[in-house]
Amino acid sequence: MVSRNITIIRGDSGTGKTTLYNLIQEMNQKKNSGITWNCDCDCYALTDFDWEDVIERHPKSIIFVDENFSSMRSEKFASIVNSADNYFVLITRDIFQCWHTVLKKYIVCMYQENMLR
Repeated sequence: MVSRNITIIRGDSGTGKTTLYNLIQEMNQKKNSGITWNCDCDCYALTDFDWEDVIERHPKSIIFVDENFSSMRSEKFASIVNSADNYFVLITRDIFQCWHTVLKKYIVCMYQENMLR
């Protein structure tokens, strides 16, 4: 069985991806933002500032990552995602922007799943 901790929200411009991310970011910044989130765990919008610390300080939470996040393509981000106990939602128009993060995780999982059959 493959366990996953990544979902990708992909869509064309103007479909609401960035609006969703901005709403979550606003909710994180203001306690009285007027935004209500009904979820069993905390949700955070990851930014370029202090992103590693945010992931570390908020275990078992949902982390939303916008396509403008500068480290999305980095090996370091992929490594942290693969070892974290968070759930990541990657928001992008171009799925290939996420290749380090996604492929590293799922090539290993697909290989392990096939070995179990």
